[in-house]
Amino acid sequence: MDPFSVTGTLIAVIQITTSIVSICYDYRQGAKSASKDIVLITAELDNLKSVLETLLRLLEQTQSQDSSQLSTLAILSRDDGPLLVCQTELELLRERLEPEVGWRKIRSSLVWPLKEKDVTKTLATFERLKSTMLLALSADQAILMLNTENQIGYLSQHVHQQNSDLNRQRIISWLAAPDPSINHNAARKKHQPSTGAWLLTSKAYEHWLQGYRSFLWLYGIPGSGKTILCSTVIEQLTLYSRQQLGTTLLYFYFDFNDIEKRDLKSFLNSLLLQLYEGSSEANAVLQQLYQNFNKSQAASTGELAKALHQSLDMLSSVYIVVDALDESSELDEVLGLFQEMRDWRASGLHILVTSRQLSTIQDSLGDLVSDQMNIQDSQTNHDIRLFIDERLAHDRSLAKWPQDIRKQIRQKLVNEAKGMFQWVKCQIDMLRRCVSIAALRKAMNTLPKSLDETYERILFLIDEDHQTDVRKTLKTLTVFMTELKFAHISEILAVDLESSPPHFDIDARLIDPRNILEMCSSLLTTAMAETTAVSQGEFTLQLAHASVSDYLTQPRAGAYHFTQDNAHEFMAQTCVAYLMNPVFTARERPARVWYPEYPFLKYSLASWPLHIKSIETTLSTQTQELLLSFFASQNFTFWVSSLIPGSSREKLLASNPLYYAASYGLLQVVELLLSQSPKPDVNAKGGRVQATALHAASYRGHVAVVRLLLEAGAEADTCNELGESALGWASLNRFWDVRVLLMEYGAREETRQSNRPGR
Repeated sequence: MDPFSVTGTLIAVIQITTSIVSICYDYRQGAKSASKDIVLITAELDNLKSVLETLLRLLEQTQSQDSSQLSTLAILSRDDGPLLVCQTELELLRERLEPEVGWRKIRSSLVWPLKEKDVTKTLATFERLKSTMLLALSADQAILMLNTENQIGYLSQHVHQQNSDLNRQRIISWLAAPDPSINHNAARKKHQPSTGAWLLTSKAYEHWLQGYRSFLWLYGIPGSGKTILCSTVIEQLTLYSRQQLGTTLLYFYFDFNDIEKRDLKSFLNSLLLQLYEGSSEANAVLQQLYQNFNKSQAASTGELAKALHQSLDMLSSVYIVVDALDESSELDEVLGLFQEMRDWRASGLHILVTSRQLSTIQDSLGDLVSDQMNIQDSQTNHDIRLFIDERLAHDRSLAKWPQDIRKQIRQKLVNEAKGMFQWVKCQIDMLRRCVSIAALRKAMNTLPKSLDETYERILFLIDEDHQTDVRKTLKTLTVFMTELKFAHISEILAVDLESSPPHFDIDARLIDPRNILEMCSSLLTTAMAETTAVSQGEFTLQLAHASVSDYLTQPRAGAYHFTQDNAHEFMAQTCVAYLMNPVFTARERPARVWYPEYPFLKYSLASWPLHIKSIETTLSTQTQELLLSFFASQNFTFWVSSLIPGSSREKLLASNPLYYAASYGLLQVVELLLSQSPKPDVNAKGGRVQATALHAASYRGHVAVVRLLLEAGAEADTCNELGESALGWASLNRFWDVRVLLMEYGAREETRQSNRPGR
């Protein structure tokens, strides 16, 4: 055995151990939970490192003296020996612990990723490895050989399982599918026993359940309880699929409150993940798709649909339930998928969707559906009575009224509800504030007739001192790109965009952010945050219903009216102003260290470009000036450091705004930068591998930005520090329109294949 090979392996393992210990210390600084587990892991790794370093010193001393000792150490370095097993185990641990970085990971945070059982397994594994290697220090070859043979079986099996689990986790992470069970559980909490029983016993539902390639469309007015009905169907099908061998249930909730549950790709990813977790037949299809896209590139919607088709063809009976089709931001594309599914061979496919009765949906589904049902007042009145009775019995503010008054409330609301649960909820919220029977009767005699009239009255009654905060909150909720926690809204409301320059005022934070609910309670609601180690038991803020967003973005909302562009521009300004905080210029502290103290920082870092890109109208002068100030500040360097952590100071300082504006496809920002005097160097280099703005735009497929840069004088054939061209980067991601454009401007084919990222 070559002693240098043993030495090299030992050094590599020590380096990995050191890097993991460093990562653990970062978690101890930034994570809000699992500190005990972090300490245990760190201590065990320190002990392991000590043993490894002792072995290394022993090896260095005996290479020329004690061949017996050297042979003993060589046993550790066998291909199936403890040292290489240790290296593999450490690499797996490092991959699990390294925090996600980059602009795509806006939902991730510095959360300790190991569960208690994972920690226990990890500690036991390293204890076994450490004990085995300690024997090498005694130089007893016989005992060491016996111990090694005994451990190899256990450790090899353990590592194989770890590799399998890790591969599974990689596929799940690659899909990045939203979790529809969050919506389902929230809907079940709102339902009353026997809600929706009329649907489950209807002939239309029975025909859909038992029919051949059946498709049922449930439609109704806003606020008619379609989501609760959908959850009831899913519950019934969950039991049904357990009783019927070979039956698979897939479901999805489109959700206006969650940007990750609005588009076609999220829908497809969610269905595929459910198949992957519940159907062994579909595993191979997704595994192959993952391999085809080099385990990192995102699959196109066409490839995802093809994988879904292949998976469904393997199954005998599949039920797909989709709620709130009309809340999809890519409705035409989703409807197109349903049209495509009509031609699939899956004979046991049953689809049920709910939505409002929109002409777009009706025209598209007309020749697909086997049946359709209009959710009418007569069908939902029973469910509405159950809802009202529950509130009257258990709401302290309502239960105090005499029985005859509660009976009047019940009758009045049922008679005027017109099938709208959301209308009933809003009226109950207003009635519960009445302090006398006279006031209650007056309120019941002047109930608004529609949801729009209801929202108009709620907004009119908001205290003048709270109107600005309410406007900001409603704008935020309309376009926020992840869960809005109370800590977020407190920071957002503390950003003063009216001052010059706009800035974050730490003294303007709300003492109790939950007060925002009292300002306009009927328009807002809370939901349990998606379960993570940090957010267990934490609530998020949401608009109470999709109809609230519809109302606010229509001119009839008066002083509270805004467009989607208005809301995105407000959020972009708020994020950038927040990032301009003077504390975010300290280069020696990574961004994640600030997250606990500044809870809106992670979102601001990741999302300001996404909000800018979402603006279709011309950027306001205020936004342009704010962006230029940001680009000229050290805060911009701080932002870049969050995208490419670990980069040298020189590389960070050399980063230029044009490169990143091009990378994100911010056409208006690129135009703004190119219009400045003096004009920026369009061929300046930045990013991870010192590439140009043209490289970045080509890699992302931003054809309009590529054209603008070329027209501004960008050199089509310029290479990065690795000798790669923009044409190679465009080819890597199959952006053929970008390739054609680059070649029109003189770009030449590369002789080598590019495989590098744009940032």
